[in-house]
Amino acid sequence: MTPIGVQLKYQWLGKNVDLNLLTESVKSFLKAKKFTVRQHNALELYHVIGTYRSADGEVRTIVVKISGTPNDFIVELTVAVENQSILKLSSLFTFFGGGALMLKELRSAEYYQKLKEKFWVYVERQVSQLAGTTKSSSLS
Repeated sequence: MTPIGVQLKYQWLGKNVDLNLLTESVKSFLKAKKFTVRQHNALELYHVIGTYRSADGEVRTIVVKISGTPNDFIVELTVAVENQSILKLSSLFTFFGGGALMLKELRSAEYYQKLKEKFWVYVERQVSQLAGTTKSSSLS
């Protein structure tokens, strides 16, 4: 696994992974976390969009892109709603009565951090299990 610039984007080389199966695995992960899942495919690009409405009404959206070929592919995770700018002004914000909103932002950030950690552990495991699953290892 090779990090590419951003923490949420990784590239795998030489694994010969069936990207359709990997996409199905990602969908299963999100469904297990109670996300509603949609998928859009294009040539060498798989888009999986997961949406979840929490008990307090917050809509959480995760976008996963899988692109490339079985032997050279990138998995990218994007959290669509992750506003931490309010956290940078936390002491000033709390002083003016925004403590409840700040607490909500902190809980949301903590939720996404835990989800991201679990997601990458899961994807790494799936890539290992799916290695060699394409019909021909001569695919590039």
